[in-house]
Amino acid sequence: MRAIVICSFTLLLISCWKQQDIPVAPPDYPSYLLFGTLTWEDTEPPIPIRGATIRVTMTEVYQGEFLDPIEVETDSLGKYEIQGLYRARYTVRVTRGLEWLYDGEVGIIQYEDKEYSLSLPSP
Repeated sequence: MRAIVICSFTLLLISCWKQQDIPVAPPDYPSYLLFGTLTWEDTEPPIPIRGATIRVTMTEVYQGEFLDPIEVETDSLGKYEIQGLYRARYTVRVTRGLEWLYDGEVGIIQYEDKEYSLSLPSP
């Protein structure tokens, strides 16, 4: 008897849900922006690092799905932006041409965009 009542109630809910045209699929996960500026640390004033490649690779996901590694280049002011990242932990690698400049880690933990600026030693 209980099973019949539960099944009837479930069918009633599904029927009402469809009549209201409410999507059944869960919403997309929110995504965030990682942005910053790269400069040389031993110059005064700091000189931007132009044309550097920043590669982020997701290592641990808190919310969302695993993403493939993403690469962007810094502009003439040393600025970069990476869009569409989920709350997660990422490794960060900075290179310029064949030259390695930096390896590190950043986490997008809060529900907000994250600034990640670096001042690196000259090679």
